[in-house]
Parts: sequence; C-alpha cells; structure tokens
Amino acid sequence: MRVKIFTDARPGRVEEQINHWFTHEAGPIYIVKTETTAVPASATAGGTPHDSASPYIVVTIWYEPEAGS
Repeated sequence: MRVKIFTDARPGRVEEQINHWFTHEAGPIYIVKTETTAVPASATAGGTPHDSASPYIVVTIWYEPEAGS
C-alpha cells in the first residue's frame, strides 16, 4: 500500500492537484481509503500564528497500484 498526501490553503487547489495526479501520474490504482482534514496553518511547517485564520486542507489517499504498475 502507498500513501499520497495533498495539502494547500485553497480547497480548489487541492482538487486540482488530485485531479492532475489521477490523470497524469497515478496510473491504474485501487483506492483503499481517503481522509480529509483541516489543519490550522500555524500547525504546519512554515506556518505562523498569523496564518491561523487560513486552515490548510489536507487530503490523504491510501492506495495500491494495480499489479505490474
């Protein structure tokens, strides 16, 4: 099993990242589980206390590549 994590302060940007991954990089995969979390920016690497009004959206995808991929 493999894990792919997408994160950004803008939900639309996360969606773009995921769609690009599905279309251009993932290949044939079987998604086992997904999890979406909102994390205060101050809790992420490089965040500052002033960023706390803008949470980061984190989408974690657990997946297995198709056999032979």
